[in-house]
Amino acid sequence: MLTTQQTEHKSKLSGMTATTAGGNSIRLVD
Repeated sequence: MLTTQQTEHKSKLSGMTATTAGGNSIRLVD
C-alpha cells in the first residue's frame, strides 16, 4: 500500500481522482 506521502506525490502527477474507504479524496496515477 502507498503511504500518505507517496499518494500526495502522485497526486501532482495526475488529475485522476478516487475516494478511499476512509473518505479521503486522492488522485491516482494511471
